[in-house]
Amino acid sequence: MSQSKIPLIVLGGRDAQLAEMTDNGRGHRPLQGYKGAELKVGGRPLIQELIDRMTATGVFSPVLIAGPSRIYAPFVQGAGVVDTDGTFGENLKTGVEWVRRELRTELVAVTTCDILPDTEELAEAVADLRRHQPFDYWMPQIVIPEDPEDLGASEWKPRYRLVPAGEEKSVPILPGHIIVCNPEAVRLKFVYRFFDVLYRTRNRPMAFRRLKLMRALLWGLVLEDLKRLGSLRLPRIFFPVVYNSLILASKLKAGVAPIRETEDRIRRVFIKTDHRRRHPERRGRVLLSPALSLAKDIDTEEEARELEGR
Repeated sequence: MSQSKIPLIVLGGRDAQLAEMTDNGRGHRPLQGYKGAELKVGGRPLIQELIDRMTATGVFSPVLIAGPSRIYAPFVQGAGVVDTDGTFGENLKTGVEWVRRELRTELVAVTTCDILPDTEELAEAVADLRRHQPFDYWMPQIVIPEDPEDLGASEWKPRYRLVPAGEEKSVPILPGHIIVCNPEAVRLKFVYRFFDVLYRTRNRPMAFRRLKLMRALLWGLVLEDLKRLGSLRLPRIFFPVVYNSLILASKLKAGVAPIRETEDRIRRVFIKTDHRRRHPERRGRVLLSPALSLAKDIDTEEEARELEGR
């Protein structure tokens, strides 16, 4: 796989309803609206500062905002706008399908409009991305520091645990808000539904999220296998996706998921069976990183004030 530039989709939608908070988040005031446009950094819209920092890495180009043109077109420079104003999954689909149709690139990156990556942390993450090409997917997960005060106004966010390679003890993790993948290798219909539900339940307990995901996704998996049978192919989707999802969710909940096993199970869930058979040497990459700025998305008024202070 070449080391060419990677198109970046910035999801610029809005929360139509106030997000539900965890017990730890009680008392925090959740935000609504188009956060990328409405939050300011040094007097500039947050999304413009985000675009500048992502572009400065020399890796991400072109940058495309998947959001409503009426909101972003008037002031965003250095990026195009793919007009969409739906749910998280709908905006993701619109952006990814535009890239597949118009650019036909090997990789696509996706991030959200409500983070502000530290330039040094971003550079280190991007260097890891380049070192591990080719891959089917790459995503950073952020190791929470020993002192919870380092999280600042984001201390309330729900976290899970992973066991780093070569270690026995798990470490607490927050998701990093950037993913890079080969879109032609991914079960895209499944991914769009998955992230739609995942985003809507992002601040809820693991057991609740697992139940919601299963209810939303199972019938779609059955239909995919029925289509395979109709074209005289073996039904190889439902069982491996459900089995690996349940095992991984159980280990994440218990805090005993090894990083290597996690990478492999994610690949079995989200990467097409035919692609995995053609490329058995390929892997997915879950980077365990200390880059807190990639985990601190702006969900609350308290986090917004902290961002403006930075």
